[in-house]
Amino acid sequence: MPEAVVKPRLLPGVPWIISWYLIYGHQSLLLPGCWESILNMTVIWTAIIAASDILDTDRAFAARLSQRLREMAPMQVGRWGQLQEWMFDWDDPDDIHRHVSHLYGLFPSNQISPYRTPELFDAARTSLIHRGDPSTGWSMGWKVCLWARLLDGNHAYKLITEQLTLVRNEKKKGGTYPNLFDAHPPFQIDGNLGGCAGIAEMLIQSQQGFIEVLPALPAVWKEGSFKGLCVRGGGVVDASWKAGRLEKLTLHSRVKSAFKLKIPEQVKRVEVDRQQHDIQNGFIHLALDEGEQCEIVMKYKL
Repeated sequence: MPEAVVKPRLLPGVPWIISWYLIYGHQSLLLPGCWESILNMTVIWTAIIAASDILDTDRAFAARLSQRLREMAPMQVGRWGQLQEWMFDWDDPDDIHRHVSHLYGLFPSNQISPYRTPELFDAARTSLIHRGDPSTGWSMGWKVCLWARLLDGNHAYKLITEQLTLVRNEKKKGGTYPNLFDAHPPFQIDGNLGGCAGIAEMLIQSQQGFIEVLPALPAVWKEGSFKGLCVRGGGVVDASWKAGRLEKLTLHSRVKSAFKLKIPEQVKRVEVDRQQHDIQNGFIHLALDEGEQCEIVMKYKL
């Protein structure tokens, strides 16, 4: 057991009782060390620590939180390659429950990354595959976001089409009502907001410390454009693509900020309408003042 464990919590909706008696002699849905709780706490404490550093205040409190974070158990890969939902390896590979809260580190947080934590990234995919696709409307909206973060645009698109399945008076069928409200059933706004968020994640991501345009573009979206999608650092991006390849993007800055943009692998050269920029290791680095913008054109031939 780690030195610090998140307090026990009730897990609503769990369709079976964990055999907690194997360790403590009784059955219960109150379980310590639930990964959703650990990840939520980690995000909040990490933000507090960062704010303390930026504002140069509450140093002792931030140091205490840093120490407690080091005492917590790390995310773990279970016996069938899944990302564990609990500290103990209890996950059932046949469990298709709608909740995927233990994947919070993949979305909406950024604790799981294909670049920084590839093993956890693969384990999160394994967990999601075993949970299945068809579910309540809000769960499918959440899964759109997760598959986008897994950089699988085709699977994310599949979930969008299933989430838009027409539902009228059917019981226990997720999808969309004729008025476009999400069908849990009944109506839950999580599905509508989650579906929109998932589409945005398919088109642009910035949680890894850089901007990546079209990270999870499905094959059916061969040509298109978007305007006004926000990225971390105070930026707003417009972009267009053809034949599944990014052609042009415009980055607007709402505040004075530095930006890092990933160049698609097939691009041979880029045209940037600013003299002050730097290109290193497949990334464009540039700084913009408040209200400034920069246009970047991708060229696929030398």
